[in-house]
Amino acid sequence: MITFDICNFYPSITEELLHKSLLLASNYVDVSKDEIDIITHAKRTTLYKDGQPWCKTGSNFDVTMGSFDGAETCELVGLYLLSQLQHLEIKVELYRDDGLAVTNKSPQQTEKIKKKKARYSETMA
Repeated sequence: MITFDICNFYPSITEELLHKSLLLASNYVDVSKDEIDIITHAKRTTLYKDGQPWCKTGSNFDVTMGSFDGAETCELVGLYLLSQLQHLEIKVELYRDDGLAVTNKSPQQTEKIKKKKARYSETMA
């Protein structure tokens, strides 16, 4: 058994990762271009302090914990990530940012799988 936690999952969701997740979802349900635009636009964040707008450095794209659709976005991206782990040939489950993988492989094979998963996680960051 392998357990893992995706550190800083919500803030690490990029616009590109969300877009890939929405494209995967469109293989199973109808997702229009307008819906993709609306979902993406809803992630554009502008904060105000003392009546003045403040924007993040770089992109103003942000998936925040506690936002109206933050958990749903997290679940959608989680499904995309699970689809990318299918090649490991093990059963992987994900609940928000916590993962569990079950395998009947030997301890040595399980360690190799852990390393592959870790390499994949690094490429997603």
